[in-house]
Amino acid sequence: MFGLKEQNPPIYPLAVLFIIVAWNTYINTVYVADIIQNVWSSYALLHLLVIPTGLYLIGLTRTKILKWK
Repeated sequence: MFGLKEQNPPIYPLAVLFIIVAWNTYINTVYVADIIQNVWSSYALLHLLVIPTGLYLIGLTRTKILKWK
């Protein structure tokens, strides 16, 4: 990707960068549990239930409309 002949040289700097970002992002367990309970449930409801159900209903109505023609 960067014109490197081997893939090993960027592995360690990227790993250190990812560890630093993850360490600064993960504040504490209580905060993360609060976000999971209050924020993630509504977000997951939209993306895991509402959108697939809507797409299923749209597909069902399209097939019924095409069968009538």
